Amino acid sequence: MENRPFGETRKLESALASLVKLKNRLDSEGRVEPDKLKSFMEIWKLLAGDQLDEMLADAEKAKQNLKHPSWKMRLAAISVLRERWRQYNELALDVERMASEDGHPQVRECALFTLACCFEGTNDRRIGKLLGGIVQNEKLPKAFRETAYNGLFRLRGMAALDSPMPGKFRFPEEVDWQFVESFFRLEKDPGKTAI
Repeated sequence: MENRPFGETRKLESALASLVKLKNRLDSEGRVEPDKLKSFMEIWKLLAGDQLDEMLADAEKAKQNLKHPSWKMRLAAISVLRERWRQYNELALDVERMASEDGHPQVRECALFTLACCFEGTNDRRIGKLLGGIVQNEKLPKAFRETAYNGLFRLRGMAALDSPMPGKFRFPEEVDWQFVESFFRLEKDPGKTAI
């Protein structure tokens, strides 16, 4: 994939990003069925190649790939750790750092989504302010801001049906800004950590 012409590589990146978003959406709705999971494994295989089997067999191998030079390996590692190993406590600090520092936009977006998963239902004050600040920051890419907005719903533990539906929601025009602001007005921190 690395030796493809630039335009073809961009199309593949876009297709992979769309598939990963679909997988994340289906999972957040509790709709990942075994046959669909097989197709998601195919996405991971496209991203990680021969190293996928190691990541699926050993969480530590997957964690090592969070620092891999290839954005595809980092993206696969985040997803495998979130979906296969569900190591939210161990993953939270890494994905928070990656969401702000990683050099590839798809990795940052996946890391941000995973950060929200790590704190799902906790109403964590610090993470809520972080996500809310991203939603409000007009200098950031629209897709990243929209991921943060969806993360706020996850942070509150709201059902997937309560969150905006990708493709049917206009960001930022239809953002519930009072909802976003509510994360800056939390009176007390529930004190919960990542799940």
